[in-house]
Amino acid sequence: MQNLQHYPHVEQHFGEYLTLLVTLRQQGRLRGRPGHFEQYFFYPDRLEQRLAQIEQLNPGLTTNIMAEVSLGQKKLDDLSDIEVTNWAKELDSRLINAWAELRTVSQLYHDGFEDISKYEGAKTVDFFATRNNQQYAIQVTRRITLLREQKELQNNLPWNLSHGRALEEIYNDTHLSNALYMFFRKPIREKNRADFKTWAEKGYRCCVVIVTSDEDLTDDDLLRHITCQQISKVVEDIKNVEPLHFHELLWLPNITNGAWFILDTPSISCWADWQTNDMAQRHEIDLNHVGWVT
Repeated sequence: MQNLQHYPHVEQHFGEYLTLLVTLRQQGRLRGRPGHFEQYFFYPDRLEQRLAQIEQLNPGLTTNIMAEVSLGQKKLDDLSDIEVTNWAKELDSRLINAWAELRTVSQLYHDGFEDISKYEGAKTVDFFATRNNQQYAIQVTRRITLLREQKELQNNLPWNLSHGRALEEIYNDTHLSNALYMFFRKPIREKNRADFKTWAEKGYRCCVVIVTSDEDLTDDDLLRHITCQQISKVVEDIKNVEPLHFHELLWLPNITNGAWFILDTPSISCWADWQTNDMAQRHEIDLNHVGWVT
């Protein structure tokens, strides 16, 4: 684990948990490989920037988010190594949830939202927020697996531009498009819950946020474009078989301002910003071709 002395906000909110996980691993009490948070999600420089931003704009919100991480007082010395490992897995999962929510809140500010608050009721909704006088109900989910682990790609690597493949070959690669489709299908379907519509009936716009940490998904423009196409296809396929209970969807990679989908229109539109500007500057993607809508 990196020294956190240069990351005061990370140390304040995550330091105790990370130190405990590292200590348990050094003692040989954790079985298997490090947790997903340790492996894929913990970039202290990015996390420090987001925590500092949230603390400045909304003091106390981080504390409300991190309150869901605590597992309470437990004497780990009295537990078997298997029990300690299971406890650590649950802590790992909660740290990832908190990371995804902090990533989301930071992005909401980049997209001009105000009055962001953590909802402490039923887990249909994680946050309320307002933009342009419109109230939003927001549900956050995350993908902890890697795209390259999808079975559709297991025997079909390499598949991205960094390995020198031609643009047309990448664009027409059905293994890649199918893998991306399946990668996003489960979290989108899981969040299409009927109780979400309760908030719509109260006048809220409902938005699902999918946070990913897979650096492969931010490798190049074409891969991001195909990803947006497949997310759109997943939503269209759901709409063909059941009612859609949310109006918007945000795909949020670990870096960049991500892609925002408007779903309750005759045709789905996607607005992306692949930069890391403090204020998102989104442009519409042409989901039928490669490029922006002109």
